[in-house]
Amino acid sequence: MSDVDLLPPDLQAKSLSGRDIVLLYDDVLVGLDHFAATGVAPFAWEGLIRRPDDLFTHAVRQVTLFDGSTVTGIIHLAEIEREDGEGWSAYVARAVGVCRESIDEAQRAWDDRPGMLGARLHFSLGVWTAEEYDAVYGPSA
Repeated sequence: MSDVDLLPPDLQAKSLSGRDIVLLYDDVLVGLDHFAATGVAPFAWEGLIRRPDDLFTHAVRQVTLFDGSTVTGIIHLAEIEREDGEGWSAYVARAVGVCRESIDEAQRAWDDRPGMLGARLHFSLGVWTAEEYDAVYGPSA
């Protein structure tokens, strides 16, 4: 199963990849809501731009994130780690919230000063199911 298979069918069709989750802003927010409801944890994201000539590249620029930190280079959010003793549902809720806030900030910054005229910012999400997480890090709390 690929990450995109974890999305509802209408969002699967909108992903720019048949394997990875790559969605525009409004669609990625709907995807985050879906993951919150289904217990899938988004653990990281990176920005990709679709250029006017239909080629893709990483979105690169400086962005101040919701926590006041800045990202220079590829627009992304590094992995959201699970805290000691944090239950799976709490981790999912926290990860969805962090992703939503940082994606919103990145999109607003892009809207204010696009990194490339005519390009559209997409978000590639990394996600874990509880089973995938357990297979990598050991059983969930």
